[in-house]
Amino acid sequence: MLQVESLKNIIVTKIIKDIKAANALTYFVGASKYVGKYTRRICDKSAKRISIKKHSNSLVFKQMQWKHLKALFTNPYLNSSEDDKYKAAMKWLNYDQSREQYFDELMYLFCWHQLQSYNIRFKVDERYQERGIKRKYDEACGGNLQCPKNGAIQPTTNEELSNLFGDRCIQLKDNAHLMNTFTHTYGVFKRKIPKEMLKLKISIKGNGSESSWKATQDRVTNFENHINHGDHHLEVFYQNEYNAEHVIIVTGNYTIRDNCADFTCLPKVRLIIDPDRWARYADDPLPNPKYLHRFQPEKDLKRMYRYPYMCVIGASEVDMDDAVRFVCSLNTTEDVCCRKLSSGTRYIDIWSASLESARRKHFGYDD
Repeated sequence: MLQVESLKNIIVTKIIKDIKAANALTYFVGASKYVGKYTRRICDKSAKRISIKKHSNSLVFKQMQWKHLKALFTNPYLNSSEDDKYKAAMKWLNYDQSREQYFDELMYLFCWHQLQSYNIRFKVDERYQERGIKRKYDEACGGNLQCPKNGAIQPTTNEELSNLFGDRCIQLKDNAHLMNTFTHTYGVFKRKIPKEMLKLKISIKGNGSESSWKATQDRVTNFENHINHGDHHLEVFYQNEYNAEHVIIVTGNYTIRDNCADFTCLPKVRLIIDPDRWARYADDPLPNPKYLHRFQPEKDLKRMYRYPYMCVIGASEVDMDDAVRFVCSLNTTEDVCCRKLSSGTRYIDIWSASLESARRKHFGYDD
């Protein structure tokens, strides 16, 4: 079984390397006919190479089945303006009269709240009027995650935050067994965060506050703007391969007000919650047992083991399950004596094989 999975991975990796702008749409249509983690990788890679403005004029695009068009427009890695999405959607609709049955759903594949052209807004209204349909401007664009009306409502409790992420939320107290079980290799990513991640759109639901314009407005921003204006304490790692598609961004947030909830719409994200991260305050803290000071246990009495809220945000090729196991294993260098093992990050370097002897000597473990 492992050999079959390994062979599949080799084949898909080879296909991905062959995807270019000229053949990206063909690969996307072919891969979207099937469901699975390997075909998903091909679809994501293809979506990055597709230009809706250019590809919508092709016969391949116009002859796409509805399910493939929907898969393309909802792929988070498709980088296109809403105006271009509208124009492409109309080209697809007008190609075959039988597609009129998809009109309602089709009009939700782009967000009309983000349309920039006045003429296009007018045409959208005209399309609805021709069909005797009335649509209110403040109505959400169906389940479109790029629509600001569908942004997450900011939670006020851990329970609400956990419910937002659903099965993507990991309560560390219930999952301490994940520590030290990661199998992939990791390292610090010293380049800039990849553009494909920075451009990912984030929908934000206004909170009704009158304190500022931004707080009260439903809006769409991108990941770059969000992390530049938030208190997220970022560290950037890579998994297995030192390239843009294997990047992992780890945020460290102190409070629920630091807007972790806004990341729920990202394609690959997990949230790790540990409210008892302080050894000095918690009755039952959760350190990584491997990195406790065995010969000087008093050094562990005042440590902050990790941030209470940690988002794990992966690029398209990241194995998120293993990334979670890696981040659950991280401990901060809040205690001064551990900073020499930090490799310039906020965490004890548990990833570098070259530091293994230094870690053994410092913490006194044998296994």
